[in-house]
Amino acid sequence: MSRCVQTFDKYCISLPLFSSSLSPPGLAPPSWPKEGVVEFRSYETELNPSPAELSFCTRTREKVGVVSRSGAELDAITSSLFRLVEGRRGVLMIDGVDISSVGLHDLRSRLAVIARVPTLFSCSLRSNLDPWGCHGDAQVWQALERCHLKERVSLLPGQLLYPLQHGGAGLSSSERRLLCVCRALLKGCVVLVVEDPVPPVDVHTERLLQSIIHTHFSHCTGLYLTQNPGNVTHTDRVLVLDGGRVAEFDCASALLQRGALFSQLLSETHRNQDTEEE
Repeated sequence: MSRCVQTFDKYCISLPLFSSSLSPPGLAPPSWPKEGVVEFRSYETELNPSPAELSFCTRTREKVGVVSRSGAELDAITSSLFRLVEGRRGVLMIDGVDISSVGLHDLRSRLAVIARVPTLFSCSLRSNLDPWGCHGDAQVWQALERCHLKERVSLLPGQLLYPLQHGGAGLSSSERRLLCVCRALLKGCVVLVVEDPVPPVDVHTERLLQSIIHTHFSHCTGLYLTQNPGNVTHTDRVLVLDGGRVAEFDCASALLQRGALFSQLLSETHRNQDTEEE
């Protein structure tokens, strides 16, 4: 096993001592999850602060924007889904399966995340995109093309074997983010979490990301976690968190028409952007 695979495996799995890496036989078959229905049912974690008894359910392959003023509330969504922290009450299910009963390796191998800070390791570009060598070069190049990176990578010394530095030093923030999108695409999961980038990337890259997800992740349920409501007006529905609870959950147009909290947050964002430009 290469050093990159060992590092990636350690990062992605990080198995707590009290958790099993594998699921009981039959609980998480290779086809699970198939529909990507994510349901939080009165769910609360050990995180502090944490959304209090969070309850919502996505539809099959639905794209949902999750908006909150609090970054901690958004972090709790990712932490809950990947079981970086365990729940203390309620249940979190994917396709009707309680994820607390699924082994961590099985669970995390079935989910994908485009994280706030791109995670890239000191090994070849190819190993970063496909750490377990599940895909042929042709599939990797196809994924790069779909993520608008084929031309850029073809110009790198060694191309797929180009040695990346830790964190992707030497690449632009947009390129690092798109590489993580490419890795998620190759993973082929049906549940995708997208976090706002830090630092923010340019508007062109974010629109490109939205286009890639719309076209090539149509089979996925997508959760877009953001403090900027303007980033999720394109999603099927928008879930607004306020004080640790679901304040609103509807399509963006309906929320804007009724002058709801989502509308207020959007106005606040526009005012703040206008102030910064002055």
